[in-house]
Amino acid sequence: MGVAAIQPQSIQNTEDKSPLDGPHNKPSCQPLFEGFAKAGLTGSDLASLAGVTPPTVSKWRRGLIHIPASRIAFFTLVLAHLLEDLRGLRVLDAEINERRSGWAERVEIIEEVAGGLLKVQEQINLDIDPCEVRLGAQMFREWWDSGSALDLQKTWLRAIGGRHPDEKSSHLIQKMDV
Repeated sequence: MGVAAIQPQSIQNTEDKSPLDGPHNKPSCQPLFEGFAKAGLTGSDLASLAGVTPPTVSKWRRGLIHIPASRIAFFTLVLAHLLEDLRGLRVLDAEINERRSGWAERVEIIEEVAGGLLKVQEQINLDIDPCEVRLGAQMFREWWDSGSALDLQKTWLRAIGGRHPDEKSSHLIQKMDV
């Protein structure tokens, strides 16, 4: 889908097994994956974002392999970013009276449910080592600086039935990035 992956050189191979592998690892990032699903992103979207294969994301979701804490922090920041963009888009949508039938209601549901899941994930993330959080934040900054945030935003808007980044609506996306 054209979403560029950002991987600092210090990231280890995320497909390796760790002592934390297994179903007991599942709760550490389950709210995050549910939030992305509610927001309309697929496992393939997340794999592209993280620079791993879709089967790796599937194994992370099912708790079969350990998701690095830095990736959890990175994904948490990305979900927070998308939800903030959604709020901004909803406000712009109302201001210029381009509201699509039923779209605002769907957006409110996504904001409520995915936002609640994000809050749960943020509480879980309090147990992440600060060095891993910093690494996740570094990944987010590199992803943002690369321009990939706009690519993901376009993919995501299509997924939730929002405006396609076409000539008529591209000004909304441009305004949001200011």
